[in-house]
Formats: sequence, C-alpha cells, structure tokens
Amino acid sequence: ALVAPGILDARLCLAHWAQTPGVIPRPLRAAMGDRLYGCDDCLDACPPGGRLLAGAQHRRGRVDLVEVLSWSDRTLLSEFGHFYLPRRQPRYLRRNALVALGNSGGSEAVALAAGYLGHPDPLLRSHAAWALGRLGGARAVGALRHRAGSETDPGVREELEWAQEAITGGRGPAPAGADAKP
Repeated sequence: ALVAPGILDARLCLAHWAQTPGVIPRPLRAAMGDRLYGCDDCLDACPPGGRLLAGAQHRRGRVDLVEVLSWSDRTLLSEFGHFYLPRRQPRYLRRNALVALGNSGGSEAVALAAGYLGHPDPLLRSHAAWALGRLGGARAVGALRHRAGSETDPGVREELEWAQEAITGGRGPAPAGADAKP
C-alpha cells in the first residue's frame, strides 16, 4: 500500500482488507502472507509509528492457524475480540486465517482447508478453495472437484475453478502423491 514515500494507497492496505466485510480480492491474498490481522508495515515505515511500536505493550507474535480455525466463535471473540471485527463476526478472522493458511501451510493443512469447503458460509468456502489452490496436490484437487459437484454459490464456484486451474495448470488431475506446493 506504500506506493511512494509518504503516499499510502488505502485500496491496497492489508489491514483495511483484513477488517473489511466480504471477500478479500484475490490479487491481494498472497500479500497477506501469514498475517491474521493487518500488517503494520506503514507503522514501520513512519518515524512516529516506529516510536509507537517501540513502546507497545504486546510484541508481534504468531498464532497456530490450525488451532484458530478449530476454535468456537466464543473462543475466537475471547482471544481476538480486542481487534476490530466487522459486525463482531468471527467469520472474518476465519476468512483471514484461511488466507494465511493458503500462504504458509504445507500438505498437512490440506485436510483442514478441505473441511471448510463444506462450511455453511460461502465466504469461508470461497477462501478455503483459494487456500487449497495455493496448497496444491492431489488431495486438494480431489476435494475441490468433489465440492464443485454440489456447490451452488457462483462466487464459490469461481474460486473452485480458479483453485483447480492453479494446481493443475489446466492439465487435468494432479499426479498421485503430488501434495507439495506447486
């Protein structure tokens, strides 16, 4: 989002998208990296921001994405309720965690992301499909194809197609045992 010295393009701000209801635009998801909530790069680049970060009570840390994606709504709000959550809905933290999982998970994350393909919330199904497209492998392709047969939401169907194409490159099924990232 920092497009030039002192110039921020808010349309590219990861903190903005992590806090905004709805779908995170596909071109920005990879830039989210393993972040669950924003990035603070603007504070790092800003001299006054650097002083604020230096005096912060809490240090930046990591969370276990598998754990976060398995928590109940109540636990998510208890742990992360101090963040701004649109409409106080934990679904947005789950959406962000699925994006982070797609960016940082390995083959062990495929089963977790695939489980979200059956979630009642189309927002989570679509981001799970994207995560599987990033994680890759035959198991991911199988899960995506299985869901494609019953998916009715047009946005999720588009993500399912994108994810399959991302893994196979349009060549049909991924080879057996090809569970590593492409």
